[in-house]
Amino acid sequence: MLDKERKVREIIDYVEKNNISAYSIAKATKVSEAGVGKILNKSSKNPRDLTIDAIHSFLFKEDVKEDIEVLYAEHMEFKNAISIIKEQGYKAYEIHKQTGLNESGIRRVLNNEIDNPQRKTRKGIIQFANSVSTDVDVTENVDFRDLKIDDKLNVIFNQLQTLKENQNAIASIKEDIALNNEIICKNDRALMLYNLNIQAVFKELKESKVIVKKLS
Repeated sequence: MLDKERKVREIIDYVEKNNISAYSIAKATKVSEAGVGKILNKSSKNPRDLTIDAIHSFLFKEDVKEDIEVLYAEHMEFKNAISIIKEQGYKAYEIHKQTGLNESGIRRVLNNEIDNPQRKTRKGIIQFANSVSTDVDVTENVDFRDLKIDDKLNVIFNQLQTLKENQNAIASIKEDIALNNEIICKNDRALMLYNLNIQAVFKELKESKVIVKKLS
């Protein structure tokens, strides 16, 4: 119990100190954003050990900084790939044919309906862009401290833009989830009513002793 409480305390302290969002942790650990939020807000009386271990392991393993840098570099490469595809006018069907990725999913990515697709989709789109472009923009790793002040401001501005885009995407996803939940509830109610009606009809038939013949 003490070890569990210690890990939770370390997680909360680390996140607050480094200003890490629940969304970022959820994407990296495959734990639901709601589950991460409950631990960070101490709203769960008895969080699962596996959830705590997954988050703690991600935050405190030695190569976490390297993982973040790799994901960030991949994200920027993905953005560049999307720009190349749009500039050259490629359609979702053409990318689907070459990569085998879901055509509908690709179309949603190109229409900016999905800002942060699954890693398999990102990699496929990056590979496609590299295969059709002879002039791929490859950004070398440069220490932020070595940049000129104007470049630093540009980097910060781009990061803020990315954060804003991600927040909009999250809001859109939450709206989709809420809408889907509402549709599911309506379908459940309709199905329940249908079952009740069927039961009532069979009961009435049974009471009236009507013989129902099965249609061949």
